[in-house]
Amino acid sequence: MSRLTIKYIAELAGISPSAVSIVLNDRPGVSAETRERVRAILRETGYVPNPNSRRLLFNKSDNITILLNRDMSDLGNQFYVELNNLLVPECDKAGANPVYAFYRLHDSGDVELPQIITRRDTGGIIFLGAPPEPVQRRIIETEIPFVITDTHEPRPGIASVYTDYSSAAYMATKYLISLGHHNIGYLGYDSPLYMRNTLRGFKGALQDGGCEYHPEWVHSSPNSDKLSYETTRRMMKAPRLPSAIFCTGDFIAIGCLQYILQDGLRVPEDISLISIDDIILSRYVTPRLTTVKIDRQELARQSIALLVDRMSGVPSLPEHIEVPCGEIEVRQSVCAHI
Repeated sequence: MSRLTIKYIAELAGISPSAVSIVLNDRPGVSAETRERVRAILRETGYVPNPNSRRLLFNKSDNITILLNRDMSDLGNQFYVELNNLLVPECDKAGANPVYAFYRLHDSGDVELPQIITRRDTGGIIFLGAPPEPVQRRIIETEIPFVITDTHEPRPGIASVYTDYSSAAYMATKYLISLGHHNIGYLGYDSPLYMRNTLRGFKGALQDGGCEYHPEWVHSSPNSDKLSYETTRRMMKAPRLPSAIFCTGDFIAIGCLQYILQDGLRVPEDISLISIDDIILSRYVTPRLTTVKIDRQELARQSIALLVDRMSGVPSLPEHIEVPCGEIEVRQSVCAHI
């Protein structure tokens, strides 16, 4: 018997290889009779699609590349580390092979892409967070479908999955106000778009709760516990201290917590802390962090679904998909203010 290939299956069924591919990928485009005939042949022959054959015949790859910045900082990206772990099983469910690769944006402005991209050995690309503009332009030039996961600003023409961090910030700040906190500080990740969104939600909650906005308690820091520790030190030098601080990420809150405790203050008795993300570490610091949960499982699921939709060549899903923020995970870092 001839070696089982898509071409061989097509010859047995008396149809084209592209029609066999339609049946294999369960897409519309062939009659019910043809679909059943192909499926019967597949059952009889025990055919299993060969990824390399499909790539050669149809110029497609079953690889999905999760493209990361080689110069990415350390544990400040713990949120994305956990998101990565959830993308792998979602790729498996979609019948795709997750491949991790790195790009580099040089000081000269040149973009260095991995060989899996330059050799077009991937069917689609996932970015965790929006990459710099030069990187986006290079990927657009390749014409390889891509999706930005956890973007902070959905843009026309670029498929993305996002969470409304303004709503998450509003929810966290409103919770503090409901417990009697009216003097509230803000410690944010200094990405311009992320800070703009979270600061908008923070200010909106203060206004709706009849609370004053104190610019002397508003500071930003790179997403690092060490740098947020130093930023908290500057905040604590204000003439008057807030009764609570909203942090725009758990890792920032952990650095803030370290400084407050080492300064001889108590959390939450002297200063309450609330944040966003619900990374694993938030459950193991002391006191455990109260935080707004971001549904990483749904971010991963929707991202792969949207990318596979774009890879099909006949997209049916919307260009932008919003994943609502979750509920507040109430733990020990916040208490009522009397």
